[in-house]
Amino acid sequence: MQLPALWQYFLLWASPNPLFNAVIIPKIIAEGDIFQGWLIMLVQALGRFTPLLLLAMLGILGVNATTFLIKRRGMVERATGWATVFVGGFMFTLGLFTHDWYVYSGTHSLLETITREETITNMLGSRIATLGHTHAAPMGLGLFGQPLWWGSWFMVAVWLFPLWWYWSRKRKEAKSASDADKPLLQTKVRWMASFLVTLSLLLALIFGYALPNWFLNKIAPMHDTQGIEEEAPTAIACLTAGPYPLQIEVPTELSFKFLESGDCANSETHKLLKPIGIEHERIMHVLIVKEDFSTFAHTHPEDLGPITQEMIDNSRFGVNYTFPSEGVWRIVAQVLHDNTHTITKSFNLVIGENLSPVLITKDLAVNKVFSAEDNSIYNVSIAPDGKILAGHQTTINYHFEKDGKPVTDFSPYLGAAAHFAIWSVDLGSFVHEHGVLEVSEDGTEDHHGAINIVYAHGDGNEPISDGHADEHELSTSFGPDVKLFYAFPYPGLYKIFGQFKHGEQVITTDFMVIVDPDDHGMMMDEGEDHGH
Repeated sequence: MQLPALWQYFLLWASPNPLFNAVIIPKIIAEGDIFQGWLIMLVQALGRFTPLLLLAMLGILGVNATTFLIKRRGMVERATGWATVFVGGFMFTLGLFTHDWYVYSGTHSLLETITREETITNMLGSRIATLGHTHAAPMGLGLFGQPLWWGSWFMVAVWLFPLWWYWSRKRKEAKSASDADKPLLQTKVRWMASFLVTLSLLLALIFGYALPNWFLNKIAPMHDTQGIEEEAPTAIACLTAGPYPLQIEVPTELSFKFLESGDCANSETHKLLKPIGIEHERIMHVLIVKEDFSTFAHTHPEDLGPITQEMIDNSRFGVNYTFPSEGVWRIVAQVLHDNTHTITKSFNLVIGENLSPVLITKDLAVNKVFSAEDNSIYNVSIAPDGKILAGHQTTINYHFEKDGKPVTDFSPYLGAAAHFAIWSVDLGSFVHEHGVLEVSEDGTEDHHGAINIVYAHGDGNEPISDGHADEHELSTSFGPDVKLFYAFPYPGLYKIFGQFKHGEQVITTDFMVIVDPDDHGMMMDEGEDHGH
């Protein structure tokens, strides 16, 4: 980064939010350099400090309002006190329910709407060349494991308690007032009660119900969809994890129940999501990654045993996983609904109690060494077909060698040449893609990466369609090259986990790539956690 470019960030001081989150933080992430990040933050801090310095200078020159404030001291004290109640209530709630609640509450999105973050970001995007600032449905819990939806109601209660306490004190004063003053004071108390009832209902309606539902409805189109033109149904996934407390090195059961409608907590009102079919040889794919991308897993219910009719009837499937380290883990579950739509749902699980700051290692190496399950060593290299631009189809070629020789006898893994799990480092975008062997001349996927007929695990030899039928079948032996064909939705740093099958061994690879902005600011209209 050239030094003159830093002055762009100095000029952004006037809008620390949204532009701090929308421009500066993503730029630091994309740079992946501690010194450059520090330098950007320093210049941006100077930009925010400068107007405060100018205001201080104006005060020294005599432009102040001290006399005005002194004359209205009582009013200023009351206004400051009640403002502190509301601000303090919000901060207290934020501390107990975390930033995920702030997003879930809708308050964050409302402020961004008022400040026109999206408009400003799009306007500056092509010039500043950074990724946008978007929000997906938060999946976390409060500081002590409480559900996020409690937070807004808790905040409203914290706000209302001192208001009603103040009214109660005024009512006592009215009762003990002299006969001459009592009628007037009691009238004021009644008017105050009417005002507080109205205010309580408004605060509960706006902050407890309207804003959270507005936010959820706003981001709803970003979920439960896949890359096909047909409209996917709305679906709900319920995750139960145990035994509690969730700890490392202890087998954890992750049980997923899929609903078409209803509430996870009320089994009498929900409607099960049916039918759920086989996709890429499995009834459900569960992809697990630690927040710092140091650990990845891809597992399925069939790994525990055959799929039973009871599981299918209840739309409930489970997997076991032993978490190797403490921290926040992202859990993604995918099922095929009605042989047409891939439903993708994400959850966050906090494992252990000793959480540490998340440090993501930037590793842009294109040649790496990986080992299979039997500790066989493979040299793997990746080669994009050019500069990776947001919103543009990109082909990344994976090349494998073993003992200095190309690997030419790969076999299909779960009905595809390879499986890829791709996350942006902010976890705002996810996709589960499949490898292909060829890309056609027009730049579209040849679909040699999918098998048109797959078999359910443990169900004998009866063929079951996986919903992705194709006129070509994948060769039973191929290599040394497998291609990933994908359009990254927005600029930034991405982590790509790949899985390939050689003999009876599965090789898991991980690479990072930087996606640059399109010269015209082009981005895909894609939210978090899209499926196949």
